[in-house]
Amino acid sequence: MTEPLLPPSFPPTDPSAPTVKLWTPRAISVITFLLGYPGGAAMAIINWIRMGLKKKAINHLIAFLVGTAALAAALAFSTGGTSRYLGLVVNVGIMLYLSAQMTTDIAEFKAANPNVEDAHWSSGCLLGLLGIALLLAISFSVAPIFVFAGVPIPE
Repeated sequence: MTEPLLPPSFPPTDPSAPTVKLWTPRAISVITFLLGYPGGAAMAIINWIRMGLKKKAINHLIAFLVGTAALAAALAFSTGGTSRYLGLVVNVGIMLYLSAQMTTDIAEFKAANPNVEDAHWSSGCLLGLLGIALLLAISFSVAPIFVFAGVPIPE
């Protein structure tokens, strides 16, 4: 009896279906660590959409946007040394989380779909750079709101 105990999460596809390109968990981890979690999150969200997990992708998108705004607010009120450590801890934590999620989801998807290829890391690097731009945009939009509201920000 070789049947799995649990049914696969992904329905099997036709072998002649088009190839799906997914970033590997390692690529997502490296981009997350080197360029920040917004790029790694974007890569993971695109992977989930390509695997047909749109609800999971939307939930994570909302969580990352809210988390980014909260992180920007926390960094605005933290001192220089604390903010560096806080940013590092957040990046490493999200890197580990995304790596674990992608490892599980990609393994399940590959078991049901034979037409999977690895996406090239350079496109993920571009997403990482766009993630940095997003993080800066959110940070620079949150700070003026606090200044306008009269909230004292430490230097």
